[in-house]
Amino acid sequence: MELNKTTKEYIRRASNKIRAIQFLGKKCKNCGISNIHVLDFHHISDDKAGTVATLKNGSWPKLRKELDVCELLCANCHQERHFDLNEGALNNRASVNKKTFLEAIKKFECERCGYNKCYDSLDFHHINDNKKEFSLGHINKRFSSVGRLTKVVLEEINKCVVLCRNCHTEYHLNENNKLLNMKTQAAGT
Repeated sequence: MELNKTTKEYIRRASNKIRAIQFLGKKCKNCGISNIHVLDFHHISDDKAGTVATLKNGSWPKLRKELDVCELLCANCHQERHFDLNEGALNNRASVNKKTFLEAIKKFECERCGYNKCYDSLDFHHINDNKKEFSLGHINKRFSSVGRLTKVVLEEINKCVVLCRNCHTEYHLNENNKLLNMKTQAAGT
């Protein structure tokens, strides 16, 4: 069976990502997590040819060269690094809102693994997508204190659990695999 162009591109990207992860040591430089689904490529200098996500679509030599200015971090540690580097994070609307939302529900750690190093690495995951009215991360208004939160925002926050970025990624990966398995089983019957 001949593979179509889209499938071949997907295989090349996946192969290049795995090869790049192996090249950079197979685990997060900070915490040691080795789950390839939560590993990110962090540029350690501003001298970059492009994003690794874009470069893994191309040839290995171009990607390999870019890896010289990268380190491997899990999603949590990657967010921590950018939060630390961004001194203006406390003035960033999304970060200010996230901190206020966490204060409103008095939860400052992942409800799955207990991660609590950086609040910017925590996500609000809607328990039931059918009841989701909007994404908390897309609110354009800035809420600098819990007292300024609207009833609608508080109701939306209460539809969520707090997950770190690593656990959030793993959760959605598992859900996607369940759907794929159900579709595969349905097609086989």
